Amino acid sequence: MFWDQVAPLYDVFEKVYNSKVYCNTGLRVAKEIEPGDTVLECACGTGEITRYLAPACKRLIATDFSRNMLAQAQKKCADYDNIKFRFADLTHLRCGDGRFDKVVAGNVIHLLDDPAAAVEELLRVCKPGGKVIIPTYINETSGQSRIAANLLQCLGADFKRDFDLISYREFFAQIGYPQVAIDVVQGRMPCAVAVIHKPVSISRANADPIRKAAPQDAGRIAEIIVTDYRENFYPIFRNEEYYFKELNVTDLAAEYAAGSEALGNTYVYDDGVIKGMIRIRGHEIEKLFVEPHFQGQGIGAMLLAFAVERFRADHLWALEYNSRGISFYQRHGFTLTEEREIEDEWVPLVKMAREMPHSRS
Repeated sequence: MFWDQVAPLYDVFEKVYNSKVYCNTGLRVAKEIEPGDTVLECACGTGEITRYLAPACKRLIATDFSRNMLAQAQKKCADYDNIKFRFADLTHLRCGDGRFDKVVAGNVIHLLDDPAAAVEELLRVCKPGGKVIIPTYINETSGQSRIAANLLQCLGADFKRDFDLISYREFFAQIGYPQVAIDVVQGRMPCAVAVIHKPVSISRANADPIRKAAPQDAGRIAEIIVTDYRENFYPIFRNEEYYFKELNVTDLAAEYAAGSEALGNTYVYDDGVIKGMIRIRGHEIEKLFVEPHFQGQGIGAMLLAFAVERFRADHLWALEYNSRGISFYQRHGFTLTEEREIEDEWVPLVKMAREMPHSRS
């Protein structure tokens, strides 16, 4: 088996050719993990992602279809006592439905004959409300990212797919997950980290809850915005006059009346309850808010991905003091710029921008 043969040298190869991405991918994936999580990692390889998952979670089962890769992973992660290593085929996992809080499958989808079936298997063993995290190397048009793939193919690796960022998004859309959140770890051969949030109660047939806002949504949109402003921004500015008098649901709902520009530019996340909203003008994200009670479920990430994919949104203005919000946008490909402005004479904003991939001709 090819992967058994290359296991002893695989880390050396990756660190020489693609060290930045190889190391940072594990760090990025670990951001999706919470301390109480039970995590399944498929295709753990030599344990490069495993070593970041273990300290981030309560319990980890790391699996691979190569026994030599598993041996390397066990050596690398010998200091962690919360890992169990298992030989397993990720396309036929021998465990019950909904067992794991998070399921990770790194750099393996492009090697499979039926990657769609594999994604379904990963989702099967993930708990409702959990996440399936699929980092995959992608190729860029520069040609540099093809070198490693070509070399591995010459040595015997059998790649079934050759993804770039556009085709990777298209793959998930085609199998029924158009709102997958994708973050790219940049480097010589970038790694696209896809995150699917398994719904608690939504069926696959209704898996696209984002729709254009309607006039009857105005009150709910205003509620979400007012609640978020008071919870997140009042502790920063302590301006009672504005946050508890001037800012109110009735007046704000009027801004989203039928025929208004605000309503025309707004989309809502509605799975039976409107839980979030996004307002887009041109390529700018003007507003993105999720009801605080529903934060942490991936709704903001899905709204952001929607704006990027549908409207090629590439910039926004964030409150300079809102470190949590800035961190969220950075995790999804937006970076801070040097541009600053003051809104309403007292609110400091900083521009964040995203470099959009060029469409293939």
